[in-house]
Amino acid sequence: RNLEKSNDFRKGVAELFENEAGQAMIKQGVKMSLPILYGDLIDSFGLDTEEKKHFNALLTDRITTQQLLGMKWMQAEPGEKKALEEKMETAKKESTAAINDFLNSEEDSEVFQQYEKQLPERQTLGALRESFADNPLPPETEESLVGLLYESRINSGDGEFGEDQVWATISETGDLEAVKQRWEATDELIRSGLPDVLEDGQIEAFEKYWAGVRQVQAMQYQMALQMFQNQTK
Repeated sequence: RNLEKSNDFRKGVAELFENEAGQAMIKQGVKMSLPILYGDLIDSFGLDTEEKKHFNALLTDRITTQQLLGMKWMQAEPGEKKALEEKMETAKKESTAAINDFLNSEEDSEVFQQYEKQLPERQTLGALRESFADNPLPPETEESLVGLLYESRINSGDGEFGEDQVWATISETGDLEAVKQRWEATDELIRSGLPDVLEDGQIEAFEKYWAGVRQVQAMQYQMALQMFQNQTK
């Protein structure tokens, strides 16, 4: 590795994230992703136009801040990462407090918190619905399936292994092998629980769909990893 080039790249990334244009670009991407990430949750709260606009703004700021800090963390020197982790945790707590204040309901706050925990699983619902377009799953079946995917992920090893932990693992190891091993353990739990959630014909369709999800996830992480490795050589 070329240390000078690596340091130049880290500096360039840091400057991009501090640049207003760079931040605006990332924020716009977050806004566009909200219907996919939080559409079901937003709809469930029955917000009026102004309330929805405000809630979207809170969510956009929350995700944008975490993405910017997460990207900085990925490029930080080991001694800098602890401070960034603390900054991410503080920002998340402040955002959660603002969202709870807006929702003004303990029940709705609990719904939001549970939804966020299951966000990796809920991100796949759009593609799942497309796969089952000819024979849509009832909402209650979707919820049971999300619950199974979530419980399988958090019970398949140490830690919940959400996206932040996936990136931390990739950053530490420099490859996807540890991530794929965790996925294999997760998917074994999913397979064992599917008969309790889906019918026989649905299980086969889901397994085909889920294999595609894993292929896409692996491709996305591999492309991002390759980009970072190429830039730091």
